[in-house]
Amino acid sequence: MFQFSKEQMAMFGEGVFKRNLTNALNDEYPTYMRFFSSHQKEGAVKHMLQRARHFGIHRQSGLSLFARLSLAVAPNFYEQSDIKAFLTQGPGTPNDRILSLVDNISDPCWEEARSHKSVLPLYTSFEGRNLSLRERVCEALNFLYGDRYKPDILENFVDKGMKLSENLFPAHMEDAPYILARCYMVYGDDFPDHKTYPRLKDIFTSPPRPPQIILNLLRLRLILDTARRACDV
Repeated sequence: MFQFSKEQMAMFGEGVFKRNLTNALNDEYPTYMRFFSSHQKEGAVKHMLQRARHFGIHRQSGLSLFARLSLAVAPNFYEQSDIKAFLTQGPGTPNDRILSLVDNISDPCWEEARSHKSVLPLYTSFEGRNLSLRERVCEALNFLYGDRYKPDILENFVDKGMKLSENLFPAHMEDAPYILARCYMVYGDDFPDHKTYPRLKDIFTSPPRPPQIILNLLRLRLILDTARRACDV
């Protein structure tokens, strides 16, 4: 009689867990997940689980919570200093720590994690965490748009985004080159001085705004205008 090996059973169980988690996140966080293809959803979940396991979290309850916090707070929520310290040095097992994290971290720390949000961990593998920012932005765009653009075209968008970001945003704002590269993809070389979307230029100039507010407005503008283009098609 044919029998599955322990390794095969483990792989089967992992596959079922990932599929169930992906479906649950799709229902709970449609704002994030509705923009992804099925393949991209699977990839984003894989990336979140890679980072959770880096902290020693292996039980499904802990992995599920880590993924939910990645979407509810920020994909890089674990980088906030108090959160990172608790996940690495708090009492109990790694799974105990993630399950008790919400009760042991103050609201200001969660707000700080939100304010330093980066989406790159959703779109890039954990193995590439030590790559340069340019390489990680290239990986993110390839993850999202590799089926539509050749690598050299994506790299051109990234280089333009990196150059503009150096002039407009502090170096610690890692999402800035990614967002700006996306803007060049959507609006073309006329960005940010675009006749069809005149409010783009206003985001930068009227009134003067902090860099984080500018970046958040660009995110929103991209969501609105890409949805509009999809409706036009």
